[in-house]
Amino acid sequence: MQIRQWQRDGTLWLIVLYLLISILIVSANYYQIKQQEMGILTRGLYDPTSFTFTLQDSSRSIDWRQLDTNKPFTIFNELDTKEQYADRAIYFKDETFVPPMVSGRYFTSSDFYNGEQVAVLGQEVGKRVGKEDVFQKGGKEYFRLAGKTFEVIGRMGASYPSEVDELALVNMDAIDRFPNLYVMNTEDNRFQQDQALSVNQNQISIQVIDRDDHGIQRYIGINSYQRGIWITIAGILLVSSLLFNQYWFNKRKTEVLILWQHGISLSKIYIRMAVQYLLIISACYTLVSIGSSVLFVVWDKMNPNFLTSYTLQLLMAYGWILLFSLLSIWVSKRNGLKPMARKGTSRS
Repeated sequence: MQIRQWQRDGTLWLIVLYLLISILIVSANYYQIKQQEMGILTRGLYDPTSFTFTLQDSSRSIDWRQLDTNKPFTIFNELDTKEQYADRAIYFKDETFVPPMVSGRYFTSSDFYNGEQVAVLGQEVGKRVGKEDVFQKGGKEYFRLAGKTFEVIGRMGASYPSEVDELALVNMDAIDRFPNLYVMNTEDNRFQQDQALSVNQNQISIQVIDRDDHGIQRYIGINSYQRGIWITIAGILLVSSLLFNQYWFNKRKTEVLILWQHGISLSKIYIRMAVQYLLIISACYTLVSIGSSVLFVVWDKMNPNFLTSYTLQLLMAYGWILLFSLLSIWVSKRNGLKPMARKGTSRS
């Protein structure tokens, strides 16, 4: 009986249409997150804003724990041992992007400057190189690099091919001597702008190298592409909000007239209908958001690094839905209820 009532007054179609709109928004948000992850993986864990540099004094050794910054950072040293795979030393502070793991675990803060020699390898490393580089011993896997043996604590790789498949990472403090080529992921722009690092209050001059970005981010212009997607979705949401709201209010004009004839003011009727409308779209969006989030996190194992961004995007989209809905309610009021109110005034 309730479904039939909803069908008569247009509520059923309103629910269906806003469920579809919510699915579109959530899917676009998830797609954007996956594209960000793919971009990082195809760049070999380098951020789009990362910068490459060399030390002016290449003989100087740096204790990266003493870098003067209050922002998280990840530093890579490109070892370039001329192997078939890419090898890098790594150190990070506070937080970093954790790639999808096939087995084992990624680095943690306890793996650095603690006398450890550990490595995280891409899922393809060791399949096309000699047994002397990757080998098993005592039920554990080991990796030999630069004359040292590292315990392999994890294997990384996504469900699609990427540069991390052929990447070998070792903790930076285990390498005695580095090639003079570094890449830093950080939001602290002072180092790049000042052409210097501040380490324990001491300035160390660097030379920033302009390297062409590579990977999917540059190839298809993903940032512009994603902005275009959200602009398109916003346009669809605006137009659909106006049409859905107008349709729903028109379907309920008879109900409004009956209530008004029974002495209920149009303002009260309008407020009640507006609240009902907002509750319907909020319930639809909340249902789709929560259901899809559980599905993505549990079933697809969404990268924890993107959960905050994913949630914020959902909240921002909900804000736009409310904004466009309020706009459509205002339009419906001017086009429907105000003329009705004028008729009521002339009648009285």
